[in-house]
Amino acid sequence: MSSTSVPSGFSGTLAHQQSRLSPQRAKFHIRQAIGGPVPPDLDEFEFINEAGHFLTTMHSWKWLEAGEVKLDLRADITVVGATATASVPSSNDRQVIAATSAFTDYTFLEGDILEITGGGNLNKGFYRISRIVSNTTIELEDSPLASASDGTSLTGKVHATAAALPNDFREIIGIYAQNGTNNHIEQTTFQDILEKRSVNATSPGTYYVAVSHAMDANPTITASDTSGSLVGPTPRLEIWPAPTANEVGGISVFYRAAWNVTTSDVYNLKMPGYCESLYLEILRAFVRARFNPEFDLSTALANIMAGPLFQTATDRDGSVQPSYGPIQHGAAERVAHRHAFDNYDTVSGPS
Repeated sequence: MSSTSVPSGFSGTLAHQQSRLSPQRAKFHIRQAIGGPVPPDLDEFEFINEAGHFLTTMHSWKWLEAGEVKLDLRADITVVGATATASVPSSNDRQVIAATSAFTDYTFLEGDILEITGGGNLNKGFYRISRIVSNTTIELEDSPLASASDGTSLTGKVHATAAALPNDFREIIGIYAQNGTNNHIEQTTFQDILEKRSVNATSPGTYYVAVSHAMDANPTITASDTSGSLVGPTPRLEIWPAPTANEVGGISVFYRAAWNVTTSDVYNLKMPGYCESLYLEILRAFVRARFNPEFDLSTALANIMAGPLFQTATDRDGSVQPSYGPIQHGAAERVAHRHAFDNYDTVSGPS
């Protein structure tokens, strides 16, 4: 038998659980729901994604529990001798900060802050970073200049005490430090994170984390793109204490994903086959509501959630893993007893 062979049923396409519902078929249902074509100024993908967002939010689906991902840790970056140009830096009128090779090891994440602690013609303070241009240059959303002249000898720090979460992130369902023997992780509140960041304390051997969502404060909007060039929210995992060095895959996470926005007819919509009928009913409800002002969308969606399509889909989804083992942690945890013959090493044969 070939080494690449897999057991029967593992690779067959006929029994595959993923939906074969294509955007083209979804568009057919849209046109059928309104009895004709969609007006040219409306994008049918808006309806497809609108229904998808509702489907994936209406229930904590097991099928949206994505595989393990590794989050990279980023250390703060000290900036010395940088300049801030007084001229208009680019079409978005944002402030350019330039420093020789200062940002070589910097990976930008929406929501990062540059703290300016000194320099000529510069106002000290904290400034949102809008993007990284190169390993020598970043842009700020606001200008730190005290006058129309260039800023010189800038000193400061890029606060990068957050890790990027996946773009389709919805919620954390499991988290652990890659080097678990040295670092533990506890999820906490923003208030706790702020209190811990405000004191000059050494690491207790535990990372404290909280999920935030950064958003571009000044999106660039043009006549041809009214949605803005930068969008949010961007999920971030706020961390205390600040990592002392960049670390690839420093935190492991299992997470529940959100709807995978589609804008192309090339790929099928991402859902299990048993959710297709439910999705199409939701899609038709959204479409009818947009074209018929007398159609009550809230009532229609409530009826769908109380109906058999939703109930059977959730039953199927929830039955994939009926057991999670004995209760762990807390007063209800079962006491562990070691058997006399328990052994964590290899047991040698009798001699």
